[in-house]
Amino acid sequence: MGDRFGDGISVPASMANLGGNSTSSGVSGYLGLDKGNDAGNAMASGYGSDFKDKLRHKSGGGNPVTLAIFFLVAVFVTYNVGYYSTLTFHNGGGDTSSDPHDKKLGAGLDSCTLRTKQAQVGFFSNHACWFNISRRPDWVATRMFFQTRAQASKKGMHLAGADDKCGFISIGTGSYDPNPTFQSAYQSDKDAKSKMQIDDYVANMKATNVFDQCYTFTYTQEQDLPIAQTALAGTKMSLVRPLWTDADTTLDVEFEKISSAIVEGTIVVKSHLRSFESDLLAGFKTGLASGRVGAIIWEREVAEAKHVRSLKDEMEFVSSFGYAVYLASAQEAEMSQNFQRVYKPSAFLRIDRGLWDSTYAIPNAKIVLTVVAVKQDHPFRVFLDSNQALCPITLDKTGQAKCDCQLEKYDVANEECSLANLVTHTLSGSSAYGSSGGQEWRQPLTQPRADIG
Repeated sequence: MGDRFGDGISVPASMANLGGNSTSSGVSGYLGLDKGNDAGNAMASGYGSDFKDKLRHKSGGGNPVTLAIFFLVAVFVTYNVGYYSTLTFHNGGGDTSSDPHDKKLGAGLDSCTLRTKQAQVGFFSNHACWFNISRRPDWVATRMFFQTRAQASKKGMHLAGADDKCGFISIGTGSYDPNPTFQSAYQSDKDAKSKMQIDDYVANMKATNVFDQCYTFTYTQEQDLPIAQTALAGTKMSLVRPLWTDADTTLDVEFEKISSAIVEGTIVVKSHLRSFESDLLAGFKTGLASGRVGAIIWEREVAEAKHVRSLKDEMEFVSSFGYAVYLASAQEAEMSQNFQRVYKPSAFLRIDRGLWDSTYAIPNAKIVLTVVAVKQDHPFRVFLDSNQALCPITLDKTGQAKCDCQLEKYDVANEECSLANLVTHTLSGSSAYGSSGGQEWRQPLTQPRADIG
């Protein structure tokens, strides 16, 4: 593609060095971190967090005496206690004010929070596999975001992300679990997996209408770069670049290049690098504080002890900048005309503002979660809290918050989908889902199914 977008628009000279240009083959160098810093320090309780280590690394390390005291205190912190170093994140420039929507709700919010938390934990426990990445909740969320944006624009809503020029940054192109029948057709091609993965990515980008609304910036691993450039060569306003590998580059650095040179409005970030979520977020403090990021979607796998706290840490970090944070779920709908699976949105569980529960971070379920953070003043946040919440919060005639849980609007999952079943089968070594969907074939999202009125 050279230095031109797919529609012939020249790339500004200031963006000539967008992305990485190193020939390093080790993925451990991506996102500006060395492999040696990838291991989290597990606490005495057995549960650590890789995210706090990434954040400390991005901040230039810490005083040894302070770290020693920090570790001693951590010994006495149990698994169910909330993360105790949120102030560290706030010092990074985040907005520590509470949700402005909550301020309007007044009395009754506490009781609604408790009721919502109980309903959400119950729903997650019974529908755990709906939250797995194999159900495409990441793409379902992306599709709904841009549908909401388009609807807001039609209604003349002059809000950030509604009628401005937008940008879409994709870190990686996803992980694809191919159908064995289709995989056999590519056996003679050494690039088969990469081609199928990128084809899947392009199909989902088209299905979610991202290409129609935004400048898109796709970062891929260097060996996949020619394939991605070929696949997106005819796509307007699309640029493909290699993932950065040098230690001085972070998402903030790339964000600054994009936001200052091309994109004037809201930017959406979607990450597909499930092993590097903490690196990505820890290097994105300036971007989150800028007010320019409408939403950020990332994957969180809880496969090791050090990951147990990471999901909560990441949620608290991002929400401190003024974002509502959700776990996305999706369920299978009817087959499309070309016999591909179609997924529709299910409940989105809000996990900030006191709604967090450790049930979401069970390490033995082998679920890859989709985390969606939305700016508080964006129309998509209003949509999710009104239409995809288990217990939408409204005001009664006296101005008090009330919540009517609407569990009946969502389908009932089969017993095999429950969290208890997933954990049991994982421990026995017979899980049918695996860490990324296992035997369930991840097909492209072919038709829009989110009804946004």
